[in-house]
Amino acid sequence: MATSSKTTKISDAERALFLDAVEGARRLQHDRVSLEQPKRAAKRPLRNDPLAQSAQLISIHDAAFPEDLPQQEFLAYQTDGLQRSVLRKLRRGQLPPSTRIDLHGKTVEQAKLILAQVLENSDRYGQNLLIVHGRGLSSPQGEAILKRRVAYWLRQHPNVLAYCSAQPQDGGTGAVYVLLRK
Repeated sequence: MATSSKTTKISDAERALFLDAVEGARRLQHDRVSLEQPKRAAKRPLRNDPLAQSAQLISIHDAAFPEDLPQQEFLAYQTDGLQRSVLRKLRRGQLPPSTRIDLHGKTVEQAKLILAQVLENSDRYGQNLLIVHGRGLSSPQGEAILKRRVAYWLRQHPNVLAYCSAQPQDGGTGAVYVLLRK
């Protein structure tokens, strides 16, 4: 293999620009690279006491739930700055859920506790969730109460980047795919 002995002349302006860029840099005293991985923070244990959980639901609260919130068949939400291609993949079911949570048939309070626990401990459940809330077909009021509440809770939680109604094979409009922050 032939090597080129051709050298490139550096102008005084380029030399001055380089020296200005590296001003304040110090020579390393060693030539070793550390291969140690940074230690991860310990995962928080799940709390089993529902009363303690409900007292500490800092990010899911129902006090201001708007009762006049319109009923929507297809749910979709994304935070500002999230790429459209990511939401498109979520809608198409191309981001497979790591965890499935079934709230179907639960009371509003039970669903709130379960969802809060999952969202607050999202590092245990993964970044992509499938939440089954039902369509309200067996509800005495004939409306999807949990569906409206789940959409409301997800929208206000800081870990949620996006959500949308699921594909038919995953529950259709009776379920949502949820994308969480890493």
